[in-house]
Amino acid sequence: MKLYILGASRRYGKGKSSGENYDMAFINTITGLRSSSRPDNTFQAAGFRQMEVQLDPTCINEFLGLNYPAEYEVLTDSRPSQNGLVTVITGLKK
Repeated sequence: MKLYILGASRRYGKGKSSGENYDMAFINTITGLRSSSRPDNTFQAAGFRQMEVQLDPTCINEFLGLNYPAEYEVLTDSRPSQNGLVTVITGLKK
């Protein structure tokens, strides 16, 4: 999957109130907006919107040395979450 990536980030530590360890990482990307219409609603749009996509924290180092913004091809996986399956970036396609 090709993404136009703006940057990558990782935050980890111990929660203040829970004391639980946390480790999360994200890719910031943009995707094009497209207008659409259905019988019951219309969505008008132009340009881009920013999105945050989950990144496997173990592969953050692959993304820290890249030049941004730029288009990169990424590897993905589906992983279970509290809300069902979520797409997670697992690395760069080489």
